[in-house]
Amino acid sequence: MKGKRLTALALLLILALSLALPAAAAEPAYAMSLTVNGKNEAHVLPGNTVTLVFTLQRTDEESSSTIYGVQNELCYDPDFFELIEGSAVLTPGVESAAVTRIDGRKALYMSYLSLGSGTLWSPRTDLGSVSLRVIGKSGSSTVSCANAKVCRMDGSGSFPLVCRELTVIVGGKVPVHYALSGGTGTEESYAEL
Repeated sequence: MKGKRLTALALLLILALSLALPAAAAEPAYAMSLTVNGKNEAHVLPGNTVTLVFTLQRTDEESSSTIYGVQNELCYDPDFFELIEGSAVLTPGVESAAVTRIDGRKALYMSYLSLGSGTLWSPRTDLGSVSLRVIGKSGSSTVSCANAKVCRMDGSGSFPLVCRELTVIVGGKVPVHYALSGGTGTEESYAEL
């Protein structure tokens, strides 16, 4: 009888302690998307300019986040793309620099750092955009992320982050815009090349 009482008392104590401990907060998770016209794939002609938008989105839930630091390298093949100097348009506080990586690819390094108690960002935040001229004559190439991070408050690590790269294809179905003389343009059409 005494053993059953002790067991019941121990279980009651464990239950009381588990209720008193705060539940561990779920860790936020993010995605960095690279898009042209809202899509991760673009069909273009040689010489076209694509405006790449880079977006940070919270993926675990639809709520704002306090951001302490973000970094990413938007990597591209210099034989396929040419960065248009001065084309970067960035969210306030985001910095960028054009760099050459050790593997020969070019990159636009971008970063944000809060030196205070962080900044509240919406669940989906466009960090900026940059324009690239397509100098490749055929085939496809990607703009990808490297060293992408959303940093923890103390800088000891980063939150889970996936990158959604952009693929640019020369040829295929490309958008064609017609402007009628003296009138407005027609709806967007596509031509197969």
